[in-house]
Amino acid sequence: MPPVRPRPGHIAFAAQSGNLGTQMLGWGSYRGIGFSRFVCVGNECDLDFADYLEYFANDELTRVILLYVEGFKRPRRILELAREITPRKPIVIYKAGGTEAGRRAAASHSAAMAGSQDIYRGMIRQAGMIQAETTEEMLDFSDALVKLPIPRGRRLAILSWGGGWGVVEADLCERHGLQVASLPGEVKERLSSILPSYWSKGNPVDLVGIVNLEDHARCLEILASHPDFDLLISLGTVNAAAAFGMAARPEEVPPEEREIIAVRRRYVREGSSRFAEKVVELMERHGKPIVTVGMPQREAETAEVADMPRDRLCIYTNPERAARVAAMLAERGEFLRSSGMSRGIRDRGRAWA
Repeated sequence: MPPVRPRPGHIAFAAQSGNLGTQMLGWGSYRGIGFSRFVCVGNECDLDFADYLEYFANDELTRVILLYVEGFKRPRRILELAREITPRKPIVIYKAGGTEAGRRAAASHSAAMAGSQDIYRGMIRQAGMIQAETTEEMLDFSDALVKLPIPRGRRLAILSWGGGWGVVEADLCERHGLQVASLPGEVKERLSSILPSYWSKGNPVDLVGIVNLEDHARCLEILASHPDFDLLISLGTVNAAAAFGMAARPEEVPPEEREIIAVRRRYVREGSSRFAEKVVELMERHGKPIVTVGMPQREAETAEVADMPRDRLCIYTNPERAARVAAMLAERGEFLRSSGMSRGIRDRGRAWA
């Protein structure tokens, strides 16, 4: 298999595929996602998923369990274990082999009996596991469950550098069952003291393109501190240096503009880093998740966010991913409340008391 050296972290990953598993480790490393354990379960001729689940449940390094599954040999035992584990540690599962073509591929790949997708969905719901619908969500969900607090409810505030992205995010979040709550009067007053008079006066909060990133952070703090909001999504500020062509390579910039571009880039990059630190500070202070969406970047420009607190922050590349993560966190909170878990012990992840 590829010589992958994953980052250390708190996600235990069991995969019924060595190729998929090791490539996910590499992808996770690129994104700043760390792992505590990894095992390829193969065709489970002796040890199987149930054995690994039991081990991960008692592993002090593991806070989130991630599974890539084609089929279970002992589904009843998995159900029993998952019911015991999920109130303490979240289990994210990607179930492959849901179509006839996928079932045939699973049988030839790992000798797995993939089974009915409807039955597996019912089992996953009963056990309180979290189903990822894409391989990208496997990492998105697992990373968020390690790094972000669990919300108290579904009331959402959206902060957007521009209006269009806010409209898109509001649509997506409502479709996923989140409540894009109205802004209380005192919140509007406080925001109006910072923003131009023509700002939107509503949720999503449209920053109308203001360039001062310190004002972005002040607006976020106003939203995070208000009890009417359980979680927040911030669009466009966290790696703002990539916006408006400011992440262009030096050779792509006309010589006469290079100095001014370099100054602007340094200002925005430093401001973006301070904004990211503010996001982490607000989550720690208020116990609310803040899901961030960054500007698109080239693969080679990861240095632009190298000084971000990547071990404490989740940055997504589009509003669709942010909405799915926010909805998943809200559902996790509802599951824990229905399980009678108190806020102080809800997850063995970050100490969001």
